Amino acid sequence: MDEIDLPRLLTFNCHEAWVHQLEYVGYKIDIIDGLPGRYCCQWDFGVRPRPRNSALINLDRIPEARPDYHCIIAHNLTDLLDSKVLKGPRILVIHSTLDGRIRQHGLGMEPDKLKAMVKKYLQWLGGHAVSVSSLKGRSWNLTEDIVEFGADVSRYPPWSGETAAGLRISNQIQNRREILHWEFHQAAFRDIPVKLVGFNPDMPGVLPSGNWEDLKGTLSSHRFYIHTAHPELEDGYNMATLEAMAAGLPIIGNRHPSSPIDHGVDGFLSDDAGELNQFARLLLANRELAGRMGEAARRKVAERFSLDKFAQKFRGSIERARRKWTQRKAPDAYFACRELAPEEKLGLLAKGGKFLRLATIFHDHMIRAEIDGALQALDEIMKVLNLPRNREIGSVAEFAQITVEVSEYLIKLEDSRSASLLLQALLGAFSPQPSFAC
Repeated sequence: MDEIDLPRLLTFNCHEAWVHQLEYVGYKIDIIDGLPGRYCCQWDFGVRPRPRNSALINLDRIPEARPDYHCIIAHNLTDLLDSKVLKGPRILVIHSTLDGRIRQHGLGMEPDKLKAMVKKYLQWLGGHAVSVSSLKGRSWNLTEDIVEFGADVSRYPPWSGETAAGLRISNQIQNRREILHWEFHQAAFRDIPVKLVGFNPDMPGVLPSGNWEDLKGTLSSHRFYIHTAHPELEDGYNMATLEAMAAGLPIIGNRHPSSPIDHGVDGFLSDDAGELNQFARLLLANRELAGRMGEAARRKVAERFSLDKFAQKFRGSIERARRKWTQRKAPDAYFACRELAPEEKLGLLAKGGKFLRLATIFHDHMIRAEIDGALQALDEIMKVLNLPRNREIGSVAEFAQITVEVSEYLIKLEDSRSASLLLQALLGAFSPQPSFAC
């Protein structure tokens, strides 16, 4: 098939490492970029380069161009709402467990109600759900189609293991401590040299990689990789784990029903922190053993988690979505309707716990008198709410006034839990008043 005749997919600029896999599907890809009120408004080139045959586009220009998309790929409910005005088959990719999302972000409605609402909306819309793992599919009651992500071992340089240290890649660790089984991680590796990589502004010295090539170099030089996860909230592996295996690193972590690791073959697993500590010491002392185990891990990724398998399965998912689209109950007029009004969209974000997570961060910083951290969380809330953020804050009174205004806005959205957290933190933090400098 000539490139000009290739089907065209539409997706969004989050989960860059996952989206990058779509280049193996072999279709053209448009990636919506620049949407406000998101964790990352622009494609993060520090995580991955754009997939081949892809282009970054603006959502506002799509309805005018009226492109015929083979499939629209959403990564969350916000994506589904943002693509509401676009007609065409669509997939909702489930990237996280509902329980894990609730622990991290909170939730403004009962979990069973949210699951039922999402399922009913997809059926009405003619949409199809794809879960990246069985655990995540079960968590949302969306288990029809499971497509595991993968890694291409040919894209990673040979392993050297010259750095006698462990490695872990994770973003927002402090907000995901329970999900990541972080206390166990700290106990197991308390006196082991471990390099942390990722977006963690509240952890001094922990930074994301400069780009993918930088990340691959870091992987190839370290002795082993760490993955710990709460068995009910997260899988026994993630994309970073598969990357590490593809780069030739053995994996160390807790025992987990979905872990791909065979204990003693391509890594070590234990629920005993002291025992795991000893396994880490063994690999630090024995580079040859680490190399043999890492090579076994590399072979496993090539056999079980190849991107050719991902592409084959996901092409099947796209065809399922296209069949469901022909059975949709939503009238064509629905897709020609106006976009959701800002208040409608913000209300749905509030119900999904968007502001509760940020309000909790604000509260935690305030009770520790960490004003800079509190300001950062408040600014993030204001960004999502599209509130003016260029005002000077030079005193406690001005800070309090802005916090009260944001709380009042959240109350209008019927998000009283988030508003209450902001106000409680404000009332409790300034007695006695901390030093204030902005």
